[in-house]
Amino acid sequence: CMLPGELWSSDEDYLWYSLGGSANFTRLKDGFLGEGTLQARYIRGASGDKTYTLGKYESVRIRASIAELAANGGAPMGFYTRVKDPEARKVITSYYGFLHQHDDLYHDNTSHAEALLLFPRGAVHAGDLAPRDRFKQLGRKLLDELVLFDILPDDMASPAVRKKYGLVVDPNDTNVSAASLQKTLPAGRSRFDAPETVRVSASRPALLDELTVHFVNYNRAERGEGGNPGGTIKDEKPIATKEFGAKIQVPEGFTVKRVEFLTPEAGKPAPLKHGVSNGQVTIRIPSFSVYGVARIRLQKKAAAKRRPKVAAIVTEYRHNSHADIIVSRLLQTYTLDGKGRTSPLELVSLYTDQVPETDTSRALVKKHGFRLSPTIEDALTLGTGKLAVDGVLLIAEHGKYPRSATGNVQYPKRRFWDETIKVFSESQRVVPVFVDKHLADNWKDASHIYDSAVKMKIPIMAGSSLPTTWRRPAADVRRGAKLKEIVAITYGSTDAYGFHALEYCQALAEQRGGGETGIRSVRMLTGKAVWDAFEKKLFDVELFNQAWNRLTWRQAPRDKLAERVPSPLLFQLEYVDGLRVNLLELNGAAAEWSGAWRYADGAARSSLFWTQEGRPGMHFTWLLNGIEKMILTGKPAWNPERTLLTSGALDALLLSRKENQRRVRTPYLELKYQPSWSWKEPPFPPPMRPWSEQ
Repeated sequence: CMLPGELWSSDEDYLWYSLGGSANFTRLKDGFLGEGTLQARYIRGASGDKTYTLGKYESVRIRASIAELAANGGAPMGFYTRVKDPEARKVITSYYGFLHQHDDLYHDNTSHAEALLLFPRGAVHAGDLAPRDRFKQLGRKLLDELVLFDILPDDMASPAVRKKYGLVVDPNDTNVSAASLQKTLPAGRSRFDAPETVRVSASRPALLDELTVHFVNYNRAERGEGGNPGGTIKDEKPIATKEFGAKIQVPEGFTVKRVEFLTPEAGKPAPLKHGVSNGQVTIRIPSFSVYGVARIRLQKKAAAKRRPKVAAIVTEYRHNSHADIIVSRLLQTYTLDGKGRTSPLELVSLYTDQVPETDTSRALVKKHGFRLSPTIEDALTLGTGKLAVDGVLLIAEHGKYPRSATGNVQYPKRRFWDETIKVFSESQRVVPVFVDKHLADNWKDASHIYDSAVKMKIPIMAGSSLPTTWRRPAADVRRGAKLKEIVAITYGSTDAYGFHALEYCQALAEQRGGGETGIRSVRMLTGKAVWDAFEKKLFDVELFNQAWNRLTWRQAPRDKLAERVPSPLLFQLEYVDGLRVNLLELNGAAAEWSGAWRYADGAARSSLFWTQEGRPGMHFTWLLNGIEKMILTGKPAWNPERTLLTSGALDALLLSRKENQRRVRTPYLELKYQPSWSWKEPPFPPPMRPWSEQ
């Protein structure tokens, strides 16, 4: 707590906080539960919800240690026990198995609280410890009163943050005490008739409309120990709670669909009877040993505003095609299984340019009842003769189409676009349009689409799912920093996957100081020329090594690349302001995307651009979220100029490859723009299913 706020967890991805021997025993008769709840909530708040654990030197109360962290957003691993002990293994596998089974409740969840306790960091840094002592007393009182509360350092609690809570408790106020706090607790807060050995917290899952209420019971048959008692898991001896009642505030805008109770000791969820009155759900919590969870499944109240209607114009619709992996989320929730969050968009019509034998759209029409249109005009007008939708998804990826002379698949994007804007013109109205991946396979068509969108004032977005996907570790180019070079690794087909790589490189590049200046020239090296580029250091080889080391599935040793990669490619891009981007396609050695970048001062960062390679392919949900934002607001979530630039760059690079690796000057790509978007780390991915499954 003595570190300045700007340094506290600033560069860490994972935090380990040691409680030493202060919380690895209990004295229940004195009300001492041997808990780290206050510390856990402080770390969660002060770090901005980064992954953390508490080291407790605990070898006895393993159940309680796991439960305590699971209930407060931590990673339950900071304890000690003998793994050779069969009883210890039984408990560990049982509790970890429980967390794994209910993975969607824990990973990347956010705290749900009704009160905020401030940590007086300013006073502590000034040498005044009295507010710190009041903080401990007030925290203990809030825990004992079973109040759902968060903790934040006072310098992080802006007025906007404080407004989110029904009560803010400030230890800097000398008029606030544990005794007076009782009178200020909100009358409408959640209430629990739990035993005094129980602590309560709540969280909201990242991908589900639910409220999770956690109960941790510290009651046990003690041995009269104190200090550092030692012992094994057989000495934990938990004493189960009795049944007790709870009245829990329902999040605004929701009603309760059903409630279940979960414990590691039970084989399956137990349904709970519930009633809802005055914005609170009333339930009875069954007896449990150490850890119990009330899973409150929510349902959004009927919205007064209708969902925006969307038409999808696609090349083909089959299992795992881009049409399926994007559009089906409007039908089958974000997780493509009907169990995730529902998109705010409504699919009302679909046009498919081709219908393969493996088509799945017809079955979806029968199940969900949207309009299957014979033409693009019909999909946009719904048979009314004028534009009748609020947004258009133009997904021209996959299908049997010819290749251009440079090797790019010639998807009918311009035809799709021109038929779309014809309806716009005739209806004298425009709506937002998303174009999947590049704007077009060639510069002429891509610039036509962009220019006509600007002329007609059509909100337009395009691009890949890679810029919004997970980065491991979480990292981005510092906004406004001077950037010298980016080196990245790609794999797969040059036109399809190479475009993905150009997109995430451009998403990094546009963050640099001065904004985007455009690309002056490009060149694509092939074969031996790539290995010569390594030897001559035509790019920053150390950056390549950093990007290479981020890959988790390397199919060849670093020093055997020339043997394992028969057809290497090097995409070279020179920007107007001097930035260089070097992208290496290494099929046979790499099967993931990564990148590294160097600032002008010599500092470097790197990351793996991770995608979920199995259903539901959750990285496409983050792409969809950007599309939803545009259709809901009428404003693109990121710059369409980014994808105009990458579309033109790919076209020029393929031309370079065709014409003996010549340098292609690109004055038409000297595009300037200021980025309107910055990367935000997505929630933890849901469990993955094989691609072959629904």
